[in-house]
Amino acid sequence: MKLAFKIFLALSLFFASTSIPCESKRLKGRIETVFVDGKIELPVELKANASKFDERLIEEKKKPRIIDARLKSFPTKLRGEWNGYLSLASFKTNPNKNVEIGEVERNLLKIGRKLKVRFRFYSPGNGIVTMAPPYAIFEKGPGVKRTFYKASFDPSTGKNIPPPHGGKWRSLDSKYDVSHKMLLNKVSMLGGERVEQDLLVRNSYIDRQTKGKKETFEENIYEFERVGSFNLRVKFAEITYDNKGEWLKTELYQGNVH
Repeated sequence: MKLAFKIFLALSLFFASTSIPCESKRLKGRIETVFVDGKIELPVELKANASKFDERLIEEKKKPRIIDARLKSFPTKLRGEWNGYLSLASFKTNPNKNVEIGEVERNLLKIGRKLKVRFRFYSPGNGIVTMAPPYAIFEKGPGVKRTFYKASFDPSTGKNIPPPHGGKWRSLDSKYDVSHKMLLNKVSMLGGERVEQDLLVRNSYIDRQTKGKKETFEENIYEFERVGSFNLRVKFAEITYDNKGEWLKTELYQGNVH
């Protein structure tokens, strides 16, 4: 009798344990690491060495880590064009750094400020899905006297995307010659319907008058999550670092596009 009861008890526990549903694993992305955990530092794939990146480290990490976005497919469900508005949820400058913010930029970067965006995912061939250069604009309205296009990087090259209708960025026209080098381009599945693209670009500036040089590093992080058939939840973060890899300012926008 005791043996039968033990067998019954063991079988009950076995079937109870197998009936518990398994939850899909959700990985922590870069945006959560920076804006939730507060760890504002360069991606672990690259590290600063004195006043510049160790190029040998970049080359060492290049094969497994640095990829061309055209070679890494986004989920096919993202294909198409998505339009909408993101709101500025966070803007911070490093209190330990002398970060200069112009009056126009300070006025734009107010919490709740709307950023009109357009994202397009397409198939260049062979079943691959990639993201076209994104589009973002601060529209003219209350508190904004004219339209401002937000500079962003081409996900495939790391180069600054020219403003729509041609021309150059006014802020970069007058004083500096600027060049860009892509250091990191990583696409990651974070679980479920969430996918992230992390871009890190080195900006090199040469003053046209003094010929003085300076460098900064800019990280653009895009997180997309498909919600239902017609909604895409988006988070977009922009982080600027100095030439030693110490953070200067952070911006986080979030919202839904359709």
